[in-house]
Amino acid sequence: MRREYYDVPLKCPKCGHTGRAQMSDREAYKIEPDYDTKVESVPEGFEITRGGKDAICSKCGVSAL
Repeated sequence: MRREYYDVPLKCPKCGHTGRAQMSDREAYKIEPDYDTKVESVPEGFEITRGGKDAICSKCGVSAL
């Protein structure tokens, strides 16, 4: 199945740093639909973690999704 790409806003709840991440979904059918969401890219000041499942603030180390 093909992947769909879209942007989502990022905001650190501690320092307020903002940006936009590119995400993607691929619908994979199992017992129930699983959309296999991945963080594809983030701007400077953020990092992709947990195998592409989360984006964190580089300064504060907390999730910005």
